[in-house]
Amino acid sequence: MLASRSSVLNLLAKLPIAALLLSCSTLAHADVYGALKSGFGSDEYRSHALELEADITSATQLNFDYLLVQSANVDDLRQSGIGLDWDVNPTLSASYHHTKIGDDRVDVSGNEIGLSLELNTLWESDLRTTIGVGYGDNKFTTHRTNIVNPQGLTQSQSMLNISQNITPTFAVYGSHAQYRYDRNVAGLALLLLRRTSNTSKIGLTLLEFPQKSNTAGISWKPSESLNLDLSFGKTVTLLEQRQSNTLLGLDYQLNEKLNLLANVSQSRSTAIIRPNGTTAQAETQDTFTELGAGWAF
Repeated sequence: MLASRSSVLNLLAKLPIAALLLSCSTLAHADVYGALKSGFGSDEYRSHALELEADITSATQLNFDYLLVQSANVDDLRQSGIGLDWDVNPTLSASYHHTKIGDDRVDVSGNEIGLSLELNTLWESDLRTTIGVGYGDNKFTTHRTNIVNPQGLTQSQSMLNISQNITPTFAVYGSHAQYRYDRNVAGLALLLLRRTSNTSKIGLTLLEFPQKSNTAGISWKPSESLNLDLSFGKTVTLLEQRQSNTLLGLDYQLNEKLNLLANVSQSRSTAIIRPNGTTAQAETQDTFTELGAGWAF
């Protein structure tokens, strides 16, 4: 189990240099918000995340994120991303995000584009009505072909999300994602389950191979300083595993510059059964906590 200070230093040391330089050159002339988060859970689970957002102009925002996840008997997972959000007009906004995810065996590189419509501007309502669509693809490469080779595998996803304010301080939202693959990956997924003895954290291997997922949630702002969010998610994988996740999030604005963040989530996964009837992965249940702080400068 790593010390907190050492983990944060390792996180900063492993930031992708090109993305960091791009961010720094842009941030020097922009309004910037940054957040640091640390998470913990069972099986020595630890996560450390850095997020940066910079307003390049009044209509465009550059964002950068980095995540390091560690857990017992599982390769360290690293995820980095850089993206751009653009408010085309009061009704339409567009986004692009590039992500790289990897452990010591498999790398995944992905691109995602999205469009969002703020429909309430069409009928001049103060209660926001938003609908968004997105498309992304992820390409897999591997370092160790002697274990399993997902080289050239492409996963694509289509997304739909909606959000509706019931009052100025209370909103409901939902999303749906559908995943497709350019070849049959059921056998490949079963082989990848053998890469780790810690089956409760198999999600950290990147290759759960989801088929479809749905999320529903509510957000509530009981005061000017406090925001609360509660969401429920369900995912079905190509191996007929059913995953569920419940997340409670809190965002408290301490002052004009500083906000405090806290998330608690509970995840459940059904067992994965091989065609011969034996268990490839046992049923799991885990609880994770994440704490952090953000600063506007």
